[in-house]
Amino acid sequence: MTLRPTQQSIYALVRSGLDLNMTRLARAQQQLATGKRILAPSDDANGAARVMSFQRQSASVASWISAIDTGRPQLSTASSRLQEGSTLLVDARASIIQGMNGALSSGDREAIATQLESIYDSLLDVANSRSGERYVFGGTSTDTQPFVEVNQGGRVVVEYRGDSTTQEVLVGRDVRLEVGVPGDAVFGESSYSGLWFSGLTGVQAGTS
Repeated sequence: MTLRPTQQSIYALVRSGLDLNMTRLARAQQQLATGKRILAPSDDANGAARVMSFQRQSASVASWISAIDTGRPQLSTASSRLQEGSTLLVDARASIIQGMNGALSSGDREAIATQLESIYDSLLDVANSRSGERYVFGGTSTDTQPFVEVNQGGRVVVEYRGDSTTQEVLVGRDVRLEVGVPGDAVFGESSYSGLWFSGLTGVQAGTS
């Protein structure tokens, strides 16, 4: 038996095809406007899962880049200031050796003492270096001045108020980078506790 489609069924079929094509056209236009192939998870479940994974990875990379950008100026400041401190120590050593010359007058020695006081102040400034609002040599205690002058028994000494923990930033998956050095490891390894003379003749401590 031959089946002949009715005019109504033909119209419904054509209408359904037009609706489908309009939906496809609207979706293509939206993809073109947004530059995205997947507009909803239902468009491609596997693709949507991959996109979400890439987005998480991208967020992690962005956080690592941000951490690197944060740590770079602090590391640069620490490096340059340590070089400056090293130069100051060389100058201090030269001044001390110069002061050991027995031919110097008391005025010459006073001038050298003034130079050493200036070097001391400069070293204290280096030890309290900042990168932005963060102290570089305070360990993880970055908001507190690490080296402070205090009076102990009538003597002015420098006290370290930071901690001994090295600052680190996460720059990759399970990868950490040190961006600072605790001040006690740089400036506090040795402390003055007295003066001794051994194996020398005629050398003794002065009165000033």
